[in-house]
Amino acid sequence: MKTLVAVAASMALLSMGFQSCQSLRMSRVSCLSALSDSTVTKVVGDSLGYILADPDRVTVSRKGADGELTLSKGSVETLRFLMANPANYASDRPVYGVFTPSLTYRFYGIKGRQLNVCCDFSLRKFSLVDADGKQIGRYDMADDELLRFSLGIYPDDSFLNLILQSRQK
Repeated sequence: MKTLVAVAASMALLSMGFQSCQSLRMSRVSCLSALSDSTVTKVVGDSLGYILADPDRVTVSRKGADGELTLSKGSVETLRFLMANPANYASDRPVYGVFTPSLTYRFYGIKGRQLNVCCDFSLRKFSLVDADGKQIGRYDMADDELLRFSLGIYPDDSFLNLILQSRQK
């Protein structure tokens, strides 16, 4: 009975969220973004959540490679969408292996604020790290979409290709 009440309350809140978005004449995409960003904000806090939601720029770097690539506006929007998936922040199951990120996405916000998303695709995990190197949290990737997105940036990366091929079997 308590579960039914909780589900009904959640549905009512979602309904109110959509109605308030409509009353503010927000587009459906920005409305959905605002609702999903609340999960991210709960995890990383308001100031860092804002960097993920509206970065000035985003760069990506590979482990062992020189330099960083700056993502295009369209790629930033896609990455924001992938990072807003609430399922990505649902768990951090123990795994056998050492967390070793192969890619790092750096989100830059106003006043030099920075949030790093360090991805270890072999363990299917990512961590959120602030500019000082302090880990905010580590989470399981809900799916392989971030890996596919990263392969779009580095299509010749044999390591990333090998990981994706091993999961498709």
